[in-house]
Amino acid sequence: MPVEPKAAFVVGNGPVLETDGHVPFAWLAGAMADQGLAVAAHRRWSEPGKPDEEHVSLETAVPGVALLACHHAVSGPPVRLATRIAVAGLAGGAGAVLLERLGREFGGRLREAPGDDDVVRDLSPAMPVLDLGVVPVKDGCVRLTWRPLASGGELTALDPDGWRLAGSVIFSEVHAGVLSAADLYVQPGRRRKGVATAMYDAAEAMGWQVVPSDALDEDGALFWEARAARSAPAP
Repeated sequence: MPVEPKAAFVVGNGPVLETDGHVPFAWLAGAMADQGLAVAAHRRWSEPGKPDEEHVSLETAVPGVALLACHHAVSGPPVRLATRIAVAGLAGGAGAVLLERLGREFGGRLREAPGDDDVVRDLSPAMPVLDLGVVPVKDGCVRLTWRPLASGGELTALDPDGWRLAGSVIFSEVHAGVLSAADLYVQPGRRRKGVATAMYDAAEAMGWQVVPSDALDEDGALFWEARAARSAPAP
């Protein structure tokens, strides 16, 4: 019998992994596939009266086995995002093992059940992820999130539904208050659509100064030329 996602998640039997950040559902599906649990279908829903929560069930080809995830806001302002993950249909301690593997990849805190105060295992240091909101780009809009790092931070651009990654950039702090991109990626289908510009603009809106990397490729040089032309004062 297929899992009824709403009932399975609300009952919430078994361990739960709580991660900081808006983990794309596609990443969770990929992590499950790596464990031999390929996702065959997914369903989405929201709970009445909880507009800031979005649930999804990632159902496998094994009857009754699914990963159940919920994106939700932790606090604000600024709004912090989190993803709560549970597993349905795995016998014994197999669900906890899968969540520990996911936790080692995405980080987070493993609890015995939803609502428990005691953390069974802390799988990573707390790294709060801030929701910078949804901004327009040339082919629609993206949700931007910021994760502070020891020296700099990571900006991520997601489709608003949380399913697909549009792009990400890891910034290194080269001087006090000055960032440079150490690693920039935009999905091939989203390039030249303003995704990178939106991420750089968001970093500057937070008060950082962003400067070009010392190792720009041809596309990077063109990006910075266009960015300089856009910010140049009108004659």
